[in-house]
Amino acid sequence: MSRILLGRRSLPVQCAILAVLVGLAFALRKIVDPALPPGFPFLTFFPAVLLTAIFASIKMGILAAILSGLLAWYFFIPPFTAFSLEPSALVAMGFYVVVTATELFFIWLTALALRHVQAERERSLALAQSRDLMFSELQHRVSNNLATMGALLRLQSARLAEGDAKQALVAAMQRLNTVSRIQRSLYSPDAQAIEVDAFLAQLSCDIRESFAMGAEAVIDIKAEKLRLVSDQAIPFGLIASEMIMNALEHARPTAGPLCIRLECARTRPEGSEGPWLRLGIADNGAGLPPEAELSKSLGISISRQFARSLGGSLTLRNRPDAGGALAELHFPLAA
Repeated sequence: MSRILLGRRSLPVQCAILAVLVGLAFALRKIVDPALPPGFPFLTFFPAVLLTAIFASIKMGILAAILSGLLAWYFFIPPFTAFSLEPSALVAMGFYVVVTATELFFIWLTALALRHVQAERERSLALAQSRDLMFSELQHRVSNNLATMGALLRLQSARLAEGDAKQALVAAMQRLNTVSRIQRSLYSPDAQAIEVDAFLAQLSCDIRESFAMGAEAVIDIKAEKLRLVSDQAIPFGLIASEMIMNALEHARPTAGPLCIRLECARTRPEGSEGPWLRLGIADNGAGLPPEAELSKSLGISISRQFARSLGGSLTLRNRPDAGGALAELHFPLAA
């Protein structure tokens, strides 16, 4: 209806619609005239006026009403073939004017309302496009700023000899890179989530490249196809990054290369109302140091705080049967 009423048509097309509809109304009225009782001079002209106003324009509808009224007055109101001014003829014409005016008035109101709706829709679309542009620009600036800070830390760490200070700068740089990467994956305001499997693969690759022994490590990833919303994506990414870095830095296998296995899947703990996510990061190293040493690790402390912010927990333990250490993150998935 919106396209029909608000569509723009050329004047010749409007005139053709007017001529066809009024001509058909007149011809049809002539055909059915012998079968109709007296008192129905406008029977076929009312639809003609209505359809002309809809498919041509309101102006053409007014012209169709005038032409139809004159044809009905002259040919179908007695005395025929004359513009009679008798009271009965004038009453009939008055009735015709009221009905056609009402038709045209409602068509005009409908077109006016549709124009208003169309204008509001266009305004809403412009606002939505502006919002998307501003959101993307904000995300882009935040990611660039984080990447710049990471680059500055990288330059500074290159000037330092091996030691605790350099390791601290490398860890801080990796955390910034993780946040920056997640920010870039959340560019679209309509897709505020990350694909976990693809994210873990890229994260592992980036972390391995930033470590001297990373090229020698084997990282195996087994992750379900699932998405994490932005509120959970950043803490999840930081925890995963911290655990992978710890394995690369501290796990020292007695024989063969370092092997790190990541497993990520949905779970449903007993008594839970919805699905949870389990992330397990296992290595084949020498195992964990005593808890007293673990509690001094800034990265472990940060990771445990992030796990609590997700409503879950982070546990670290040795694997007596398989050897090495296992870090497990459990938290409820957002609806």
